[in-house]
Amino acid sequence: RLDEFTRRALKALHDLGGEMLRHAEELSHSQARYAQRFFEMEGQYEEQGLDRLFFGAPTVLVFTGTNEIDPAITASKAELMANALGLGCVYIGFFRAAAEYDPTLRQALGLEEGRHVVC
Repeated sequence: RLDEFTRRALKALHDLGGEMLRHAEELSHSQARYAQRFFEMEGQYEEQGLDRLFFGAPTVLVFTGTNEIDPAITASKAELMANALGLGCVYIGFFRAAAEYDPTLRQALGLEEGRHVVC
């Protein structure tokens, strides 16, 4: 289901980027660059197979919680364990932006009210 999940997240980023670009005059230079990237990522995935969200990872771990600290510590420990096992690991902040923008992503993860994506 990762492909379906990736498509949903990229759609959310596309919509978020479009909304941000409608107010481009209020954005900093770096915010405008992210908005443009968000807006383009869905098309790149659909047209070219270019995954600029999860970069073709076979597995995605999403760390959630009711605060910022506990899930971040857990993610840090998971990264250390992945490295100890010889696996690669990367943090993807774009998914967090997608999940904050589109509540259906949080629902797809089965998150209860009050929990949010941290890492």
